[in-house]
Amino acid sequence: MTSLISRPRGVRLHPRDAVNILAESERMVANLVEVVVFHPHPGTEADTLDLGTIAEWLVPRIETVPQFRRVLRRSRWDLGDSFWIDSPRPDHAAGLSVTQVSEPGWAPVENAVTSMMNERMNLSERTWEIRFLTGTSHIQGVPDGACFALVKVHHSIMDGLGLADALKTIFGDDVSLPRREDETWGHHAAERVPTSLQNAVTLPYGLLKYVRRYLLERKDGDASDEGRPTHPATRFDGRTDRGTVCRVMWFDVDDIKRSRAAVPGSTINDVLLGMVSDAMHRYLEEIGERPEGSLGSTVPIALDGTESANRASFLTVSLHSDVSDVRKRLAAIQRSTAMAKAGIAKKTQSARRRSIDVIPPIVVKVFMSLQSRNCATPVSVASNTVLSNMMHGDSRLELLGRPAFGIFTPMPIVDGFGLCHHAGTLGDTLALTITADASMLTDPDRYCALIEDAQHSLNSLAS
Repeated sequence: MTSLISRPRGVRLHPRDAVNILAESERMVANLVEVVVFHPHPGTEADTLDLGTIAEWLVPRIETVPQFRRVLRRSRWDLGDSFWIDSPRPDHAAGLSVTQVSEPGWAPVENAVTSMMNERMNLSERTWEIRFLTGTSHIQGVPDGACFALVKVHHSIMDGLGLADALKTIFGDDVSLPRREDETWGHHAAERVPTSLQNAVTLPYGLLKYVRRYLLERKDGDASDEGRPTHPATRFDGRTDRGTVCRVMWFDVDDIKRSRAAVPGSTINDVLLGMVSDAMHRYLEEIGERPEGSLGSTVPIALDGTESANRASFLTVSLHSDVSDVRKRLAAIQRSTAMAKAGIAKKTQSARRRSIDVIPPIVVKVFMSLQSRNCATPVSVASNTVLSNMMHGDSRLELLGRPAFGIFTPMPIVDGFGLCHHAGTLGDTLALTITADASMLTDPDRYCALIEDAQHSLNSLAS
C-alpha cells in the first residue's frame, strides 16, 4: 500500500477542466491547437531551422510555463478528482519536432494541422506538443518560406486565453523569463493526492453536493432555459466522422473595422457573425438545403472569477440569416448579441452554485455514455455553428529573429458542431479559420468564397 509520505503533491483539477478528459473518446478529442506563422528570416542567410537549434532556444522558455511541466495523475476508476503533478522526468525537447515541407501549397499544412488536432495525447507523459513546418510555399496570403509553429495543448490544462499567455512566454521577444512556480497555481494550492480509499469514502458527499446544486438550478430555471433548441437543424448539426477540412482566410483588421460603419455601434465580432450568417445561408441554399428560418451561432465568452483553467461561458446568438437585407441583418445580429451578453449576468451571479462546478467525475462518465447512445437526428438545435475569437493585440512574437506574421486557431469539430469558425488577430492581421467535417462541408473553397463575398458586401455598405 502506498504510504501517505510517498504519495505526490499536486493541483486538483476543477470539474470544468476534468470534463475535457472524461468526455474524450474516439469521436471527441479535447486538443487545443494554435498555429503561429513566422516570416522567413529577414537576413540574407539561408532559412535553416533544425531541431537542435530550435530546442536550444525554446526549451528554457518552455520550462517557465508551469502547465508544460505537469502531467496527469488520474484517480482509479474515476472515483475522485484527478490531479496535475510535476513530471518526475521532464524532457521538453522530446515534445518538439521539425518537418521540412517539400510539397507546395496549403495541403501539407492542412494535413499536419488536422492530424495534430485529432491525435490523442497521453497526459500522464505530456500535456503539450510543438511541431514546426519549414520550407512552405505558394500558400495564399502567406509569404513563401514562412515557418508554421503548431502548438498543441490539452483543453483540460488551459483554454484559449491560457494558451495565448503561454505563447507570449514561449515566443515573446522579452528575454527576461519568469521564475518557476512551485506550490501554487492560480487559485489552487498543491495538496497531497488522496488514496483510492479516501476517494471512495468522500464520493457519497460529492454526489449529494452535486444533486443539491442541480436541484437549485432547476428551481431557478437555469437548467431548463439553457440549450433550448431554437434554430432549424442543418447538415452541420449531425454526427461527425472525424474527417476534418481546414481553411484559413487572411484579412486586414482595418477592412473588418470599416465594415462596422454599416451599422454604428457594431463590433468586429458582429461583423464576423454577419459574414458567417450570409455564407452559411447561401451555401446551404446552393446545395438545395435552404433552412426554414434563421440559423444560430454559439459564441464563447470569458468569465471573470472562475477558478477553473477553462474560463468560458457560451452565448447563443441568432444569425438572422433569414433577413435578406445585409444592413438590417447586421443590425439584428448586433441587438441579439447585446441581449445575449446582458443575459450572461444572471449566469455569472449564480456561478457559485452551478452543478458543473462540483460534478463528480463518475457522473460525467455516466452522462457521456448515455449521450453517445443518442444517435437521433435533431429537428431543431440551439445553434448551428461556433464563432470564437482571440485578439492577441500587438503582441511581439518571434522565432530566432523571425517575426510573427499571424496566428490562427483551428477549432475541433464534435458531434452537433460540424462547422466551426475562429477569428484571431495579431497586429493588423486577422485570420479567420474554418474547420469542418469533410462530409458536411464538401466544398470548403466555395464556402470561403462566400465568406469573402459577404465581407465585400458589408464594406460596400460602409463606404
